[in-house]
Amino acid sequence: MPTAVKKKPKKRVIIKGVEHGLSGYTNYGCRCDVCTDANAEHSRQYRERRFAGSPLCSWPTKPACDNKQSRGYGNGLCDRHAKLLQQLRQERPRLARKVEKALGVEPQRRKAA
Repeated sequence: MPTAVKKKPKKRVIIKGVEHGLSGYTNYGCRCDVCTDANAEHSRQYRERRFAGSPLCSWPTKPACDNKQSRGYGNGLCDRHAKLLQQLRQERPRLARKVEKALGVEPQRRKAA
């Protein structure tokens, strides 16, 4: 029976002489704990600002999907469910039509050959 191979923990790159925090992470590539945490906090705040007030996904499931709607697809779904609907349209068109009807989305018309 093979044994599980443990990955070595990644070493943090610490750059000396740099002001640590977000500027150290973005401008100098420092990956110490202080800089990494500052970047994670900045990214979290950015996502909150970007998606503030965005409506939630309207995929008909219980419990409801709590992801924000995608801005790119324009059909009231989150990225995951919009991609799933595209896949259904290609692989199972009858099921896709039922889902579109439940969502109130205009069915995608087939392209003329």
